[in-house]
Amino acid sequence: MKFKLTLLFCLTANFVSAQDALFARRLVDTLTSSYFWGRGYTNDGMGKASRFIAGEFKSYGLQPMSGKDYLQNFSFPVNTFPGKMEVVLNGVALTPGKDFIVTPDSRGTKAKSVLVKKDSVTYINAENRIILTLKNKLTWSVAQEVADYTGIEVDEKALKDLPAIINLILRIS
Repeated sequence: MKFKLTLLFCLTANFVSAQDALFARRLVDTLTSSYFWGRGYTNDGMGKASRFIAGEFKSYGLQPMSGKDYLQNFSFPVNTFPGKMEVVLNGVALTPGKDFIVTPDSRGTKAKSVLVKKDSVTYINAENRIILTLKNKLTWSVAQEVADYTGIEVDEKALKDLPAIINLILRIS
């Protein structure tokens, strides 16, 4: 009898566990879909995700903490680059997101500058406060504040020569 109860418990636990895993997978797949834009601040990704989660809570019969709504207001100001973004390096126009990215804390600027080699991967123009860094992989992130310089990360595969002259136009929000 003890063996039968143990077997029944194990089978039931596995079934419930499998159901939980399928449910969790469905939620993760949904929230990581392109519709939610990485749950980020662009294209209302955060808003879409929060409304989806609030709808799920409501469908489960959960009661909101405030008695009215499942959503909690908060602000998340970020430095964005919706305006013109142009980088010409040694006379060659680079493609944003492919050949270069702007560091998330960059200030806007418009400059044509000579770059000075600082180390094996960093080139600067102190007068215009430009820092160019060569990278073997471009990975963008987010910043909530704007620094007092402009940072450009360039995929080293996009260059034929070492950076010498940069023509830069960057408009931020």
